Amino acid sequence: MQRFKRALILLVAAGGLANCSTLKTSQTTIESQAGERLRAMCSTLASARSFEFNIAASVDDRSADGQMVQTTRQTRVLVRRPDAVAVQVAGDGGKWLLRYRDKALAVMREDSGEYATTAAPGTIDAMLDFLYQDFGVEIPLADLLFADPYASLTEHVQSGVYLGRHSANGQMCDHLLFTQGNVDWQIWIDPGAKPLPRKMVITRKNERGAPEYAAELSGWNLSPSVPDEAFTFKAPAGAKAVDMAKLCNEKGN
Repeated sequence: MQRFKRALILLVAAGGLANCSTLKTSQTTIESQAGERLRAMCSTLASARSFEFNIAASVDDRSADGQMVQTTRQTRVLVRRPDAVAVQVAGDGGKWLLRYRDKALAVMREDSGEYATTAAPGTIDAMLDFLYQDFGVEIPLADLLFADPYASLTEHVQSGVYLGRHSANGQMCDHLLFTQGNVDWQIWIDPGAKPLPRKMVITRKNERGAPEYAAELSGWNLSPSVPDEAFTFKAPAGAKAVDMAKLCNEKGN
């Protein structure tokens, strides 16, 4: 599955919420309550200098013979603005890590012992675009890491509705649904003073069988201790340096 931001084409409804029941642009109609809850969550993330969270995801995909199969993965994400990210992924697609700090980027497939390093742009936003556009690499739910996550989530959205309070990941949350040309996506946001996403489901509705990416988000910390070493890559003994494009073309990223 490609990265959330590009493959699913989610990003900005320009301007503030209108003083009416919906927010409208030439392409978008988002109910006021849905827009307000999403914007509040995004403001919480945007205002955090650093944060970390876990993702437990199941992903529908097709096998080589065309059968629908479900894979799982566990991801830990650590962010320090404006220029540091650490990601650890373990699941059916293998064990991967990414380290980025101050224009130095490293990706490693831990189960094969192969790694690659390259120079990268100097901000998280630019690094995420560079990583995807040049190498096709996705960080799970990368939209949440951008400096303006509301913009990154709502561009090309055609409609958004508030579905009420429903349980997700063990607590009652505000449940929102957004639609666009190729996907529907849902998000469950806790209603506290610092609202955060607790679950997301992305449905590729135009594909046969409507495969889904479903993720529970937990372990949120909006002020973690983040030493430079957490974002710095040091190749372990016996690891093999390879070309970044070769590594990123392997299955499982």
